[in-house]
Amino acid sequence: MKKLIFFLIITLLFANNSYAKKKYFKENYIFKPDQKIKWLEDAGTWSRNWDVHGWQSNSPWALQYSKDIVRDGEYSLRFEKRKDDCGPNKNKGDCIRTSAKWIGRSEVSIPVPNQFGELGSHWYSWSIYIPEESDLPTFSGFVIMGQFKTHTKHIKATRKHVKGSIKGRPLDCPELNLKFYLISEGLFSDRQGVTHCNPWEKNNKSLHNKFFQKLIDIDDIKGKWHDIVVNANWTDKEDKGFIKIWVNGEQKLDFYGKTLSKMKTINGWRQGALFRFGAYSQKWPGKTIVYYDSISRAKNCKKLLDENQCQKLTSQTIKEDKKLVTNGNSKEFVTLSEKCKSLTKYGNNWYYNKCDELNSK
Repeated sequence: MKKLIFFLIITLLFANNSYAKKKYFKENYIFKPDQKIKWLEDAGTWSRNWDVHGWQSNSPWALQYSKDIVRDGEYSLRFEKRKDDCGPNKNKGDCIRTSAKWIGRSEVSIPVPNQFGELGSHWYSWSIYIPEESDLPTFSGFVIMGQFKTHTKHIKATRKHVKGSIKGRPLDCPELNLKFYLISEGLFSDRQGVTHCNPWEKNNKSLHNKFFQKLIDIDDIKGKWHDIVVNANWTDKEDKGFIKIWVNGEQKLDFYGKTLSKMKTINGWRQGALFRFGAYSQKWPGKTIVYYDSISRAKNCKKLLDENQCQKLTSQTIKEDKKLVTNGNSKEFVTLSEKCKSLTKYGNNWYYNKCDELNSK
């Protein structure tokens, strides 16, 4: 009897996968906002049942399964966001956020059973590929290519623990625990709303300067796969939290400190940082195309990667000359100093904040 039940389960799973493959590869198939989709390959300890963002546009190009460009296995996910892709209709979502010009997204999130988002210590990996035909952000434009973010309910309940929040306006201070932030200089690690609404606030600059790190240079980002590995402990304990990032085998971030503003349970759900990925752009009209593959999570490194890879990653330390602006002789410092001479050319708020810091030295 047990063998029969096992056989039936395997048969149903195979049939479900076969149906999904057939459906997803139909010409002009549209992944609808809020649709539940099935990832067709292994995802480690993550569920393979994912959610399309509710503000995604009803366009066949917004999200596609691909066999053309893959990192491993048979499939990848292809995301594309075009100039006017602000949502499923003009009266909701990003389309009504008129202060953020050309805002829009194509994103998928990975739910966690019995809680909202990530809690505790985990290892993560995924790979991104930006093809040559994709545009890249200019001036103040940016694309978020992956983010760990808390739910709106959590944000509303925790802003009193975050410096700079305005009473009655909690959503002006979203909690992005970790984001991968593509700007005109490259892909950076960033966050906001964990300890400060404005992470570049004067008394937080030195801490955030360690967090805001260049992961991939803009001149090196197109036409190749980039492998990202993250090890994080999601907690509100200053002495327990950490986030480490490796890109293409090289450590780029080694941060210690709280990674959640405040641990909360709301309506029986423990609240953590939900992982979303795709293309979420603002403030520029260009077209973004990005592929994701090798998406996985594990409780420890050796269950995510092989032992040799883990040894290479965990034995690294970040040298001081890799910090963004800590050494007056560093290339980054010199490059930034030159940019500060023509702020009208660079409209990104990051440059203004960084230039203030340079001018104070």
